[in-house]
Order: sequence, then structure tokens, then C-alpha cells
Amino acid sequence: MLKRAVQSVLDQTYEKLQVCIYDNASEDDTESIVSEMKERDERIHYFRHPKNIGMTNNFNFGASRVTTPFFSFLSDDDVLLPGFYEKALRCFNRYPEILFAAGETIYVKNEKVVALRTHEEGYYSPPESLLKMVEGRALNYPALPATLFRQDVVNKVGLFDAEIPTADVDLEYRTMAAGPFVLFKKPCAIMEMHASSTSELADYRSVWPGWLKTIKNITASGLLSPSASAQFAKAFNSCLTRQIYWLSLKSIRSGNVGSAYDAAEVLKHEYGLKMYPFALNILAKTQELSPPAYALLMSLRSTVSPFFHPFYLKLAEKKSKSETEKALQPYLKYIYG
Repeated sequence: MLKRAVQSVLDQTYEKLQVCIYDNASEDDTESIVSEMKERDERIHYFRHPKNIGMTNNFNFGASRVTTPFFSFLSDDDVLLPGFYEKALRCFNRYPEILFAAGETIYVKNEKVVALRTHEEGYYSPPESLLKMVEGRALNYPALPATLFRQDVVNKVGLFDAEIPTADVDLEYRTMAAGPFVLFKKPCAIMEMHASSTSELADYRSVWPGWLKTIKNITASGLLSPSASAQFAKAFNSCLTRQIYWLSLKSIRSGNVGSAYDAAEVLKHEYGLKMYPFALNILAKTQELSPPAYALLMSLRSTVSPFFHPFYLKLAEKKSKSETEKALQPYLKYIYG
């Protein structure tokens, strides 16, 4: 997968770039793969940590060593799509003041398109832009692989917060609070979801209490007025409770009912909610006592649909889900060949 990820960067239509690989003391054949690729392309640079320093610290290590005007992040199981850097750099040329430019990200699983993280195209400026990114039923931030940052972000916003499991979300929202940015409609990256993916393994603890630190980071930054800070905190907390609920539904489906019971207690006692905790307790208990009954209950989508999180797949106007998935299918060749 590493070779595939690196090659997707080298194949970008914008060629004046560096690929800096930070090996977090891996125990596989990463070093030999990189050595082979370095012989063919001098744009590749490699550093190996003597011991594992953790994913977030490794990201910070790389970000703190950026010397180019712009940079992006890419994990070894994801790929960039052709034209990403070229399109993003055109945004920077048109709007020199923006802190990042981001496109859309396709999520795939078992060689099928399962979701598209998309957004309204345009120029965004805080505080209105930040509030727009937390309105509705879910947080609306671009995925990290499809985001090109200005190097100034490191000095202006700082690095990833290692205390927050989803540190990428925190960094993006702090950046959105610090300055303007541009979002555009073009698939720019593919993220592959598999059994060992962070997103697949996550339960409610991946966002709580971590996202409370994100709220604190932004409201205490002084970047927003008291009124805007209060609006942001309220909206972000609302999205947080829904995310806790949705992740707990996943936990129940995977048989981790203990996590769902714990999440129900958080939603009840920390937020004073009634419906979400009630639904989680009922579904978890049903799964625990009678998996067949749970499966039947979940098949009655009309009964439980009001409680489901609106996943990332946002469909274009007048297009069905199947039409959208079909339109994205050709991009799979870039990850599966």
C-alpha cells in the first residue's frame, strides 16, 4: 500500500514537489520499498524513527520539518487522485490569503464506493465559515488527504493536539477559525476503509471527551468574539452528541455493547439527553440477549432511521445514491488498478 500511496503523489500533474516519508519504526519492508523508489525518483526523502513515537507525534514531526510553501498529509493506505495539487494551487494563486484549499474525498471498502465527503464549493472566511462547518446534523470538514495547507499554518495555528484522538479534526477546525480557506468540488483523494482502519475500530471514546478539548482550543484562542464562540460551542456540542450516538450504534453492531452502555451514560448525565440513551440501551440489550431479534429490529429501518447518523455520502441534486456511486466508480482504478 505504501508504494501505491507514494506513486499517487509522484504522478501528480504538478511535479515540483517532495515526498517526505516518516517511518514510525515499522517492522515491515517499508525501508526497502522506499529505497527502491528513491533510486528512480530523487523527489523522495526518507526518515526512520528508532522507536515508535505514536501516530500524532509522527505527524507533528513531519509537519514541523516542512520547508516548502505548501504541504499535505497522506497515510500509506490512502491515495491522491490526479490533479489535486494543480487544482489546489490555483486556489492559492487566486486567493493568496487562504490557509488551505481542499477537495472531495472518496471512501471505499471492499472495492466499492461507500461514501463521498463533499461540501459546498466556495471561499470561506471566519467566523461565519467556522459556524457553517458545524451547522446541521454532522461536522462538515474536509478530509485530511484532500487538503493542501499553506506552510504558515504551522506557525499560525500550531501542530496536531496529541491529547485528542481525532487530532486531524481539531487541527482543521483551529485552522478554519484562524483564517479563510477554499473548498472545491473535485474528487482529490481516496481513503480505504478496512477492518484495521481507525474509523472502523472507533467507538465513542474517539470523540469524547477529546472533542471537548477542540471546543476549548478554539473558544480560548481569542480568534472569535464571545458571541461567535458561544454559537460554535453549542453547535459543535450538538454534533458531538450525534457522533457519540452514531459511533455507539456501530459498537452495538460489532457486539461491543459495553461501549454503547457507557456512551448512553455519557449522553444522559453529561448532556441531559433522554432519547439517545434510551435507544442505545434498548438496542444494546436486544443485541446482548437476542442477536436475531436485534438483526430483525435493525432491518426495520423506518423504525430506527430517525436515530441514524447522516453518513458522509452527500448526493448531488436530482441524483440517486446509485447514480452517484456509479459516477465515482471509475476512480477506483487509482487504488485497485
